[in-house]
Amino acid sequence: MDRQIIRIDQISNEKWLNLYKIIYKSGDYIFTSRKDKKDLVALTSVSFPDAVRVLPFLIKNDKTYVVFIKEFRNPLNKYIYALPAGLIDNKENPTVAAERELAEEIGATTKTIEPISNCLYTTAGMSDESIMLFQAEVILNQPQHLEETEDITIKLVELSKIPEFLKNNDFCMCSYLMAKEFYYENINNRICTKKRKRG
Repeated sequence: MDRQIIRIDQISNEKWLNLYKIIYKSGDYIFTSRKDKKDLVALTSVSFPDAVRVLPFLIKNDKTYVVFIKEFRNPLNKYIYALPAGLIDNKENPTVAAERELAEEIGATTKTIEPISNCLYTTAGMSDESIMLFQAEVILNQPQHLEETEDITIKLVELSKIPEFLKNNDFCMCSYLMAKEFYYENINNRICTKKRKRG
C-alpha cells in the first residue's frame, strides 16, 4: 500500500477533540485528535503527551491504599472507576500537569511522584491521542477543585482488596492495568521482604 499522504482535511471544529480525514494515494482514513492540524503526529512525527494519568497511593497505619475516582463519563452515560487524569495545558511540563490533576480531582498534595511510562498512544487505530503515566505517594489534605462539568467522587481501596475491586466494577482500561501492575509489584515486594526477614 502507498502510504504517501496527499493531504489531511479537518472535518469538525470542536474545543477538545476533532475529526480528521487523512488522504493517502491508496485511500482515506478517518481519525480523531486533540491536536491542532499543524501538530498532528501524522504530519510531524512528534510525540508530546496530550494528557497524564496518575496512580495515587497513600500509606496509613502500615497499609497501602490506592486512591481511585468514580467519574461520570458522557459517552457511556454512566459512572466508571478510574485513576486521576487530565489534559496537559499549553505544553506544560507533564509532571506539573500530573500534580495539578491530583490537587484538582482528589485534593491531594504530592509527597513523591515518578513517571512510569514515556508518551503512550491510547487508541492508535482511532486517534493520535497520547498519554504519560505516573505514580505518586500523596496526602489527602485539601478539598477537590473540580470544573463545572466534572462529577467525581473518591474511593480508597486497600492494596489486598484491589483484585476484587477491579473485578466487580466498571473501569477505564488504562487505570485497570495500572492498578493491576501496582498490586502485583507491591504484593511481590511484600512477599520477598517477609521471606528475607524469615531467612
